[in-house]
Amino acid sequence: MNSLKAFPVLTAIFFSSLLQGQERNFNDLMAESELIYNEYLDDYEIYNGIESIYLKQFGEKVKAGFDRYLRSNGYKDMVSEFNWEFKVVKMNEGQKNILVLPGCKVLVSLDMFSVANNEAKMVWLITHGLAHTLLEGNDKNTMNFFRLKGKNFVGYTQSKELKADEWGAELMAISGYDPEIGVEIWKNLKDDENIEYRDYHPFYEDKLMHMMRNANDAKKMAKSEFGVYSFQ
Repeated sequence: MNSLKAFPVLTAIFFSSLLQGQERNFNDLMAESELIYNEYLDDYEIYNGIESIYLKQFGEKVKAGFDRYLRSNGYKDMVSEFNWEFKVVKMNEGQKNILVLPGCKVLVSLDMFSVANNEAKMVWLITHGLAHTLLEGNDKNTMNFFRLKGKNFVGYTQSKELKADEWGAELMAISGYDPEIGVEIWKNLKDDENIEYRDYHPFYEDKLMHMMRNANDAKKMAKSEFGVYSFQ
């Protein structure tokens, strides 16, 4: 069995066990996520320009990496349980955000493409968001965050952000991308007060150093356990 560190959390979500002290049925979680996702689509205009095409192309590569992870750990039957969707939406003017809901529903504001202006950057944001969802998608507060569209959300703790940085890097490397791009993203994010995404992702001490170490470890893991030797 591969040693991806997210594995215990993945199984906790998949098989309706206890996470954050709350027992949630997997099907109930997916149904709730679907309702919230559709609320977003009702509230925001879907954008079908070139950015939407790019997002789907990038997202399919992440999906392939995630599916590969599931299959390699004996969970091929779970692949069909995730109905991936990738949508670019027009949020409030200037709003820069990306959300990955349980069930792998990915929503990206059009203005976020000014931050993630190439393929690797967008993939880093998707895998980081997916890591948070695997960690906390079963938590009531996180679902409230999605429901409230981020309003009145105090943000992730430093420990959760650390873990999401680590696991997101691993998921990115398995998908064939170099997680080091995250360092460049955060160098830009930490100085831009107009990016909503930054408000609930803490810039903890030595974050960039940890991200670089995570990237190196993730690429070693992807090479040794998944046979991935090239990273975009």
